[in-house]
Amino acid sequence: MFTGIQEILILIVVILALFFIPRLLSSRSNQNSQARVIVRRKIPNISTPLRFAIVSSIIWPLLAALFYKPWQDWQTTIYPYLCICIGPIIALWGIYWIITGYKKRLN
Repeated sequence: MFTGIQEILILIVVILALFFIPRLLSSRSNQNSQARVIVRRKIPNISTPLRFAIVSSIIWPLLAALFYKPWQDWQTTIYPYLCICIGPIIALWGIYWIITGYKKRLN
């Protein structure tokens, strides 16, 4: 029924809907109440290199998926896709996690 890129786009729409529909519904119910209290969580500051790493961790698998097309003939394309796309992301985030843990332990 759907081809690979359409399935990915549908998954993205579903995930976005899961995040935004509760916000829309809760904001409507808050407007009906008379006393409105705004509670803000303190969001930690994220450095520019960390933001770049997060965005590139999302974009890299998408671009690699467009190149390798693992949904077509997945038995031959899934292993190169996993080794070249997902493997380095997991390895680099693991190294980052170990380094930050080591720095926190030293402080």
